[in-house]
Amino acid sequence: MTVIPVNERYRIAADSHSWMIQQSGNRKNKDSGEMETAWTAIRWYNTLNKTVHGLMDLAVRTSDAQGVQEVLEAQKDMLLQLSAALTPEYTIDIKRVCSPADLMKLTGRPEA
Repeated sequence: MTVIPVNERYRIAADSHSWMIQQSGNRKNKDSGEMETAWTAIRWYNTLNKTVHGLMDLAVRTSDAQGVQEVLEAQKDMLLQLSAALTPEYTIDIKRVCSPADLMKLTGRPEA
């Protein structure tokens, strides 16, 4: 199974059939009785691109953002996390999540 860690809460995984978003949680180990991290698939997609966009949407929808400015901040935060997780092999094509000036500040590169 392919696994791409994104942050402490989410990761992207793939098996022979699909890409998926997995969410971390805790569960009790049956043998030791200790709590351990468990990853559960919560969304499935047929391409990595759709998975990345699905995770962006999920992160914003489940954030505590109030108002447009906070939603934009939540998008930027997830975009940075995904960019770090997927760099240098993958490019995320987002249509104007932020202004060109903000993109330059975030990435150090001009908008393509």
